[in-house]
Amino acid sequence: MYKPKGYKVERLNQKNIMQKAASLRGAAQHFITLDTGYFDLGEFVCYLLDNNDILFEMQIVEDELTQEEGIAIPSKNGIAMPDHVFNSLMDNQPRARFTVAHELGHLMLHEQKVYYLNGIDSWHHHEEDSEWQANMFAAHLLIDFEKAKNLKTADQIATQFGVSMEVAMIYMKNIKRM
Repeated sequence: MYKPKGYKVERLNQKNIMQKAASLRGAAQHFITLDTGYFDLGEFVCYLLDNNDILFEMQIVEDELTQEEGIAIPSKNGIAMPDHVFNSLMDNQPRARFTVAHELGHLMLHEQKVYYLNGIDSWHHHEEDSEWQANMFAAHLLIDFEKAKNLKTADQIATQFGVSMEVAMIYMKNIKRM
């Protein structure tokens, strides 16, 4: 049985989440390599920060001030992260890419709609779990479904899309269920 890791939120299945991630990928086409589907998330985040027409805020905090890898701040339409995560994102490190994509998932999926604040202590379906949803969003944001269909191994997915082997293996397992 799945043990929830986050708050109880509106139920979304993997297909719903995939569609929301695809809509962001569509809006960010300029940052996606056409032939491979690789999403340059670092450049995209810099674009969001530099574009005055887009309401997006990012706080970079000193590593010593937080134990969190990233935090979504829906009230400010932004995220906060330690400086090592931001630096790793700019170096295209898989863990940092996933962390930032995960926090963007919270912003796009949850919009402050939390149904049960003590989520860690509640037992709810994984499709109602804020952390599961954000993880699925991050995977679908970073991995182009159409291009990944042609790849046979997790190693190929990890290499082509700049994700960790763990993310690539989970992605392959979940895609088979769809």
